[in-house]
Amino acid sequence: MQNFTQSLNVTYDLPINKLPYLDFLKVPLSYRTNYVYQGTTQALASLGSTLQGNTTMQATVTANFTTLYNKIPLLKKANAPKTPQRAAPKAKAGAKQKPMTAADSLAAADS
Repeated sequence: MQNFTQSLNVTYDLPINKLPYLDFLKVPLSYRTNYVYQGTTQALASLGSTLQGNTTMQATVTANFTTLYNKIPLLKKANAPKTPQRAAPKAKAGAKQKPMTAADSLAAADS
């Protein structure tokens, strides 16, 4: 009995990201093939041999939207990290606050 197996795997990154406005894309390509040959003995040569093969081709596109957004000025501002807002100054722990009078509470309710 004769058995032979051959496999081939090839991958390639398409250099589309070298173009100025498409540098946010990545395009890997792959090609895979496999062949199997099963031969018979000379005594069973009349039955024949078997040959099998399969092939797979694949292309994948990956986009980095952060890189794309940073190319457009309006979206770049929206994508920028927010600066923390400074809180209003707090009263000192030891400072005494003026007690609220009835007139102060009525003024606050009117406004």
